[in-house]
Amino acid sequence: MNQDYNDETYINNLVDQYKQTGDEALKLKLLDAFDPYFNKYVYLLCTNKMIDIGNKDTITFLRLFMDDEDRSTPSNLASAAKRTISYVRGIFSDCTPEDIYDEMVCIFLQQLTRYKPMIANHKHSQERISFTHFLQVNTRYKLKNISAERANDALHGYNVEFHDELNGIPNDNGHTNYSSIDLWWVRGDTAGDLFDQLDAYERYLLYLKYEDQEEKPLSEYDLARLTGQDRMYIRRRMIRIKNKLKRLALQT
Repeated sequence: MNQDYNDETYINNLVDQYKQTGDEALKLKLLDAFDPYFNKYVYLLCTNKMIDIGNKDTITFLRLFMDDEDRSTPSNLASAAKRTISYVRGIFSDCTPEDIYDEMVCIFLQQLTRYKPMIANHKHSQERISFTHFLQVNTRYKLKNISAERANDALHGYNVEFHDELNGIPNDNGHTNYSSIDLWWVRGDTAGDLFDQLDAYERYLLYLKYEDQEEKPLSEYDLARLTGQDRMYIRRRMIRIKNKLKRLALQT
């Protein structure tokens, strides 16, 4: 039977070994151990499956969205938990299970890089803060922040800076030959037959990703940071662009 993230001693040993050696096989073991944890949030955020609100990590995450009255009695807490599950599922309704799982893996890798063994002082003892606990606490707040950004973003999926910048380009009626990928290419003036069939925002994402040809293409994380949108939205748009280009290339 495979050991999972609930075995904190096993996880701490793997993390310590990985930190010392950088062995990718150890990272894969950790990812495998945390697979049930990743899927727990997939079920919570992106399915209609029943959720165990008795799970300590799950209810602690849901409590982040509640006020004092919601948390005042067990009955109020149970009712508020059901409402909160519906609420967060609505926030992530445009996401696929793959989006959520991929985001969980990214959060995990970020926290694995950040983690250092720390000692917590209790009343009668000093105990190490386990990697599992460290990850759970940081993941809950990370997902809460993503939820808040999505809930407050009335323009989700619409990049204001992109439209302002693009609409500021004057039309020179084709008198100039623009051969490079630039904002003229983004607008469609010099895109060519294949890329002309993408919409302007799809070309804009490709422009940002490949603008600096001397460096590696930007990651989805970097694209999200530049556009102000979350990485799950960017990931989905990039997959759509890739599939559209494959389909269009086969038609030519």
